Amino acid sequence: MRGQVILKNLQWLGKHNPAFTPGSVQTAVAELLNPTSSILPYSARLCLSKPAIVCTGTILFNIDAGATKNVNFQILMPTAEGTYPVHLDIFSNSELLEAYRADEDVVVSLLKYTLEVAIEPPGAGYVVKSPVKATYSAGELVTLTAHPYSGYEFDHWGGWPPYPGVGSTSPSIPITMDADWWVVAAFREAVPVKVVTVRLKNPPSRGNYWQLVLFNKVWGDSVRVGKHIPVGEAMTLETRPAGWTFPLYIDIMVYELNVSPYNIVYEVQSAYGQDWPDYKNITIPNYGSFYYNVATGKIEKITVI
Repeated sequence: MRGQVILKNLQWLGKHNPAFTPGSVQTAVAELLNPTSSILPYSARLCLSKPAIVCTGTILFNIDAGATKNVNFQILMPTAEGTYPVHLDIFSNSELLEAYRADEDVVVSLLKYTLEVAIEPPGAGYVVKSPVKATYSAGELVTLTAHPYSGYEFDHWGGWPPYPGVGSTSPSIPITMDADWWVVAAFREAVPVKVVTVRLKNPPSRGNYWQLVLFNKVWGDSVRVGKHIPVGEAMTLETRPAGWTFPLYIDIMVYELNVSPYNIVYEVQSAYGQDWPDYKNITIPNYGSFYYNVATGKIEKITVI
């Protein structure tokens, strides 16, 4: 008895369209129907092009009478880019029973992806892509670096679909091209950083390190504390965005050592009250650069640094 097998559908596993990279291994799934009332042994082979460029091995299978069955064909894609018709030959007892050609041809090519970058808000900055290409090969690494224009600063990366690095606040991120990416570089308006810089003038001879504390009015209400630094270095304290209320009172200590016991060799305090032993009414009037003159106990404005 002669058998009969009908190809109902042929799809590629995990793919909506048969586009593949050269040399990749792919699996075609053939939905086959046995319309007869008999069960017979069959074999089949899937090839690309006629004459065949590449073929699967021969697959043996049975299909129950009146039933359908999915048969898998694993095949190695050609190394040459091109479009290849898909042919499925079905045999019964080594006799060619059916010769089908699939509705869709296989396209073999290097996969290319696009990388689109948008700026938010528009005009706030720009992004440098490295390398710069219209499309990128699958797995290619691209570095994006965001640069703000004057008045803005970089905030974060956004976009769709979610990619490794989305949400990052680093201005430079790497992206692996394994999909089409739409990336948004989000900027925000820059808030100026305001600073108070203080240097020691005429420090005590045994002083090697010093510390500055700025207060609003009273002890315990400090706004910023500078760490121990060498007496020859300036102490710079910065604030944003709310800023400080001036004048600011100061507490300065000069140490002989930078490790405990520190051995304080000089101290001036302006936030404890007039009954404090080391009290002096010394204040910082505003943002800017100043000397504290140890010899005179006064703050001096620095006009040129």
